[in-house]
Amino acid sequence: MVKIAKKDQIRYINVLKALGIISVVMGHAGSPITNEIYLYHMALFFFITGYLYKESYENNFKTFFWKRVKSLYIPFVMFQIIFVLIRNILINIYVYDSAKLGYINSFSDFIYYLKYIITFNYSGDSMLGAIWFLKALFFVNILYLIFNITLKKLFKDREIIKFIIFMLLAVMGFYTISYGYNPIVYFNPHNYKIPGMFLSLFDSRNFLLLAIYYLGHLYRKNEEKVSINIYIAILFSFMLYIFSKYGSIDVSTYRFEGPFYFIGCAILGIYVNIYLAKKIAKLDWSLINYIGKNSLYIMLLHFLSFKLVDALIVFLYNLPINNISAYPVSTYGGYWWILYTIVGVGIPVIIMYIYEFIKLKIINKS
Repeated sequence: MVKIAKKDQIRYINVLKALGIISVVMGHAGSPITNEIYLYHMALFFFITGYLYKESYENNFKTFFWKRVKSLYIPFVMFQIIFVLIRNILINIYVYDSAKLGYINSFSDFIYYLKYIITFNYSGDSMLGAIWFLKALFFVNILYLIFNITLKKLFKDREIIKFIIFMLLAVMGFYTISYGYNPIVYFNPHNYKIPGMFLSLFDSRNFLLLAIYYLGHLYRKNEEKVSINIYIAILFSFMLYIFSKYGSIDVSTYRFEGPFYFIGCAILGIYVNIYLAKKIAKLDWSLINYIGKNSLYIMLLHFLSFKLVDALIVFLYNLPINNISAYPVSTYGGYWWILYTIVGVGIPVIIMYIYEFIKLKIINKS
């Protein structure tokens, strides 16, 4: 196999992120292949992050930790604070239903949410329904660093032992969820006085995602040995379709079917997307690269962007205005999912382009 040049590697990873986030938006928009998409779409991002993991961080935990704080914790807090601040506006324009999410009536209400948010908790704003991902990714990053350092010390570079251990951790994660022993549920912080952030580190879901993260790192170390071709991609696409008929996955709600069903489907979907990403990367489309670079902001803003399409549907069909507040979208079926997807990806990209343009102007002036 030919070694991948760093520039080409960065480009195809950006394309892979773009394919992943487009899949996420399509899934939430109610596309005809939503069931298939849900089998792999969130796992893909944990795989990519594992792929980008640098072992040099193991000698500098402080740098690793603060990078994750800047890239995951700060956006988690910042976006939730913004959405709490504009919640009353969103209720007044029917983005939210006031019967489901109350107004912020006082400064003490805001402080209540602020305390909740800064301790890595979800404020309940449905327009940020995908923000759980940032919290999970933050803790999976920390867990992987700890496990990788520990396993290296115990077993050196015996990869098969590491593989078995990460798979066993996934099995443990699944069954603790299935039997009600997930630490974040079993050790309720209100009863046991255990800090919620500490429990979040050991959320059972993290251990299933940890296995995917490990596979991303493993693939990076062995990428030149892995054959990526159209025949296997077609076969895996067909297998993914078949598996979608016998089970379903929703990582956000802890539905996995089984540890190896989840991991197996993730591998199938990730392989297909890697094949597509490597082909598309050769075309060097700047738009797809830009989408990949801004996948985080698309993840956080696509639900709000959907409301523009919901408002259009309400206007065109003279529907009750509170239909706009339907979550995640007001209309399923037909071809509306295409417009939802275009708007869900396009609006955040436009926002980020304008933001970067203004930022550049300010920097140049100063």
